[in-house]
Amino acid sequence: MRNILIAAALAAHPATVTQAPPSAPPKLAVILVVDQMRADYVDRFKGGWTGGLKRMVDEGAWFTNTAYPYLTTVTCAGHATISTGSFPRTHGVFQNAWWDRDAQKQMYCNEDPRVTDVPYSPSPRSGNSAYRLQVPTFTDVMRTERKARVVSLALKDRSAVMLAGHGGVAVTWLSNTMNGWITSPVYSETPVPAVKKFLDANPIAADFGKTWNRGLPGTFPWPDDAVGEAPPQGWTNSFPHVLSGAADKPDATFFAEWERSPFADAYIGRFAAALVKSLETDELRRAWGIAVEALLREAGDAPDVAAKVGARLRELASGATSSP
Repeated sequence: MRNILIAAALAAHPATVTQAPPSAPPKLAVILVVDQMRADYVDRFKGGWTGGLKRMVDEGAWFTNTAYPYLTTVTCAGHATISTGSFPRTHGVFQNAWWDRDAQKQMYCNEDPRVTDVPYSPSPRSGNSAYRLQVPTFTDVMRTERKARVVSLALKDRSAVMLAGHGGVAVTWLSNTMNGWITSPVYSETPVPAVKKFLDANPIAADFGKTWNRGLPGTFPWPDDAVGEAPPQGWTNSFPHVLSGAADKPDATFFAEWERSPFADAYIGRFAAALVKSLETDELRRAWGIAVEALLREAGDAPDVAAKVGARLRELASGATSSP
């Protein structure tokens, strides 16, 4: 009875609860994907980090017991899984390419025969979109429910497309021949002015002649010339690596060297920062999302090859400590 009376008294004199005002939504949401960055790389390389990744490890939530419960974790399937929070059996993208029974031929994961890409400079034109992706991405939800402006940048088309999903204002990637940047009419039917402005002012060829030196102490325990390394034409297994091309000019060999160096990561970082500033000072003063892929590169064929030939390479370690 006493408990009932106390409950009745509390009901008759409810306590005044002061609720904190709702916090403002974040102005910027960032998805950063480092292709082929194994979990143990955090422990191996975090001692050399001084910037963004160090802050994430020190101040953010670090999930140390996670896994991808499917085969195989190729780029397209992996980015689709990250962006949607679902597995390939649900989102529908399980490889980089597969046999299309309707078309009776092998199709690329983001190949879209219904569209023709929009180039920022003369380049081979194909058609790409996320039309094979069967569920919305995080950025799709931000765009449809929060009126967010979505930007996705990457060197690989499948990375930019699968992070962006089915819409966006500036979804941009480098052509497979690395001679120009591309978008799709699914995202923009004409070149985006802010993107074109950055690309015109920052040609990749400006990195010609630069040298990739070791970013780690000379006493670092891993060998500089390791078994299994496959440097591009013009490089040896050992540092330094000069972006000089095959004919002392920005040719196809130069672009292959550039793609495998931290200079490519730095370029994507500057690209993203420029778009943040441009869109922030533009008429687009609304919440928007940006999905950026930063690829660690090694002198084989990006970290994809680095993981296959062995991670005890100074190039991989140097890239991992110079990129953040």
